Amino acid sequence: MKSPRRFCLITTFYPPYAFGGDAILVQQLAHLLADEGHHVEVVHCRDSFDVLRRGSGKIAHKPHPKVLVHTLGSPLGPLSPFLTHATGRPLANLGRLKKILEQGFDVIHYHNVSLIGGPGLLQMGEALKLYTSHEYWLHCPTHLLLKWGREPCRTKDCARCCLSQSRPPQLWRYTSLLEKCCRHIDLFLYPTEFGRKMHEDAALPGPVEVLPNFVPDRHQTSDERDGFLYVGRLEDEKGVKDLLPVFARLPEVHLTIIGKGTLAPTLTQACESLPNVELMGYLSPDELPQLMANSKAVLVPSKCYELLPLVILESFCQSTPVVVSAMGELPRIAQESGAGMVARTTQDWVEALSLLNNDTDLLASMSRRAREYYLRHNTPEIHVQTYLTMIEERFTQTATLRRT
Repeated sequence: MKSPRRFCLITTFYPPYAFGGDAILVQQLAHLLADEGHHVEVVHCRDSFDVLRRGSGKIAHKPHPKVLVHTLGSPLGPLSPFLTHATGRPLANLGRLKKILEQGFDVIHYHNVSLIGGPGLLQMGEALKLYTSHEYWLHCPTHLLLKWGREPCRTKDCARCCLSQSRPPQLWRYTSLLEKCCRHIDLFLYPTEFGRKMHEDAALPGPVEVLPNFVPDRHQTSDERDGFLYVGRLEDEKGVKDLLPVFARLPEVHLTIIGKGTLAPTLTQACESLPNVELMGYLSPDELPQLMANSKAVLVPSKCYELLPLVILESFCQSTPVVVSAMGELPRIAQESGAGMVARTTQDWVEALSLLNNDTDLLASMSRRAREYYLRHNTPEIHVQTYLTMIEERFTQTATLRRT
C-alpha cells in the first residue's frame, strides 16, 4: 500500500463487550491494520451487550495501543438498541456517530450493525464503504435463518417467526429502507461462496466478493490425541445438545464441551449420567490451542446455516480435523479441505467418531490436510493482504466517494 489509510470499523459488539466470533474477528482485523501502520478506530455499542448478555460475562480482551475504540452508551440505556431494532436507524446515538464519522476516514467498514445503527447507519459518513456479513442479518430479522428457532428457514414467514421467538417486529423490513441504504456500500464481503450466492439471489444492490475469515497462527504440537472437543456458545442453534445421544452410544469415547450459554444447566445435568462427557465452561482464547491440538477432532453440530465459523479455522490451524453438520457452508469446507467429515444423523455422528477414534492412519492424514488448508487460505497475512488489495482496487475504480 502506497501510504497509510484511515479506517473506521463499526460493529454492534466488540471485546470485551461481545459474545461470539464475529466480534473477535473485527478486533483481530483492527489489530492487523494497526500493525500494518494504518490509523484504526472502532465504534461499538455497549448498551446492546448489556441488553442481550443474559448473565454472560465479558470475554477476554487484549487492547491494542494504536487502536482507538469508541464505546457508545446512551442515557436511554436498553431503549437505545430497541429503537434501532424497531426503526432501522441510530436514533439514540445519532449525534455521537455523526461526530466520529466526520473525522475524515478513507475506509468505513461495517460489520454487524444490527443494533448500533441498523441500515440507516450505512448512509452516514463519506468514505469508501465496505460491509462484511458475518451472518444473515441482511436477509433475516433473527440473523440465523432458523425458522421458529428450531429448523432451517426455507420459506419466509418473518413476522410470525419473530413473534414466536419473542422478538419485536421490524416494520422497516417491509419498506425500501434496506435496499436504499445498501446502495451506499461500495463492496459487500462474505467469508464464503454460500453467503455471496445468497446475497445475489436476494437481488440486493452492490458488488459482492468472497474474503475468507482468518485466525492467528498459534500452532501447538501434541504427542498423543485423545477424545473430541466442542467449542462454542451453548445455545440450541449450535446443536451441542444433539451430541449427547451420540456419546451415550459411545461410552468409551470422551467429549469435552467448552463454552457458555443458556444450555449450560441442561448440559451440566446431562453430564451426571454421561461420565464420558465433560463440561468445562468458558476458557480464555489462550487456553484453547493446546486443547484443540490434543483432540482427535473438533465437532461443529450446528442446526443453522453457518458461513465460516472461526472454530473450524482454529481447529485446522492446530492440525485437528472437524466433524460437521450438513448446514450452510460446513459440508463444502469439510470436503474441500479433505480434513472434515459430514454427519446428517445421529448414526452418521456415531460412525464418523468411531472411525476417527480407531483409524490412526486416517486421523494422521486428515490432520495433515487440516494444517495445509489453513496455511493456504486462512492465515492473517493472506487475509490482510487480500483485504488491502481489494480496497486499493476499489479506490482505483471509484471516480468519486461523495454520495449525493
